[in-house]
Amino acid sequence: MVLLVLKYSILAYLLLFLVNFVIGLFIFGAAFGGSESGFTFGVGMLYLADAVVLILTGYYASMKAMHAGKGWAYGMACVAAVVFFWEPLISLIIVLLISGKFFVPVFNLAGILITVFLYLPLGALGGWVAEKRYIG
Repeated sequence: MVLLVLKYSILAYLLLFLVNFVIGLFIFGAAFGGSESGFTFGVGMLYLADAVVLILTGYYASMKAMHAGKGWAYGMACVAAVVFFWEPLISLIIVLLISGKFFVPVFNLAGILITVFLYLPLGALGGWVAEKRYIG
């Protein structure tokens, strides 16, 4: 289970990075082009794309696990691994490479609330849907 979760969570992290980078370019262009509506639309696209990636992550992890009654747990575990393991670890490595100093990522209240009430339920939803689709 742990290897399955780690495999799909690192793939989800890389996909989130790619999607956020591409949409970030759109937001960057809209911000410097003077388009307020384009900037707002870009931020909305960012949240929607994150939601889709997290739902699909939970879906694929649960689909591969095929564990009856535990689909939501696989989805939630994948999203938790992305948010609480990969994001801080990659941030720590990047800061260490750039500055040469050790940096400990800090979880603020807003980030924890978004994770608990938005990201984790989205992963659980994807896992639950896969469980209902493939197991019944």
